[in-house]
Amino acid sequence: MNRTVGPPRRKVPLIVWIAFLLAGFVLLFLIENLWIDSWLRNKSHRMPSLIPVQQSGIWFLAFAIAAVAVVFILICLVLLVKDRGAPAWTKLGVSFALIAVCLLGTEWVRVTNGQTSLLQLLHKPHQVVLHWKPSSSAVIGYNVYRKAGNNADFVKLNSGTISGLTYTDDAVESGITYEYVTRSVDASGRESGDSNAVTLHVP
Repeated sequence: MNRTVGPPRRKVPLIVWIAFLLAGFVLLFLIENLWIDSWLRNKSHRMPSLIPVQQSGIWFLAFAIAAVAVVFILICLVLLVKDRGAPAWTKLGVSFALIAVCLLGTEWVRVTNGQTSLLQLLHKPHQVVLHWKPSSSAVIGYNVYRKAGNNADFVKLNSGTISGLTYTDDAVESGITYEYVTRSVDASGRESGDSNAVTLHVP
């Protein structure tokens, strides 16, 4: 009996697995910062935030690591495209991983710097714009807290201290009543007590 022996299956290059591992790590970090972190802190105000403060040293470190990962994945994709014998699924997989990292990375940069997220711009969400009077004491800025429902705890909304006298809350949902307070922050990082609460219903 004659047996036909096909060409040996090529092993997936190690660089591909490294690219997938890097992309997975970066995507997990971005997803945690963009969605999981706020969900956890809404469940418990004692939950520490893993979102780096905007333009801080840790923020730049996270940005640099993500940028290096993107460059490495891009190099890997170029090498795979040039390799005619590489499986098509590896090329497609690395391409999708690169696109996902770039899209979520752009979203992360916008959100951590206080800008409206791309997803919210697409579906034109409701917004709550808060204004308050300046503190009579010497302060470096303000923190904004929000709660939804009488039994909920106040959750800090801003990642970095707000130097101005206004804040736009884009993460509100229709049909829910929210309550807001502000707290001033002095040069030592100490917060004042709650301001007068403002209650708003999102139609």
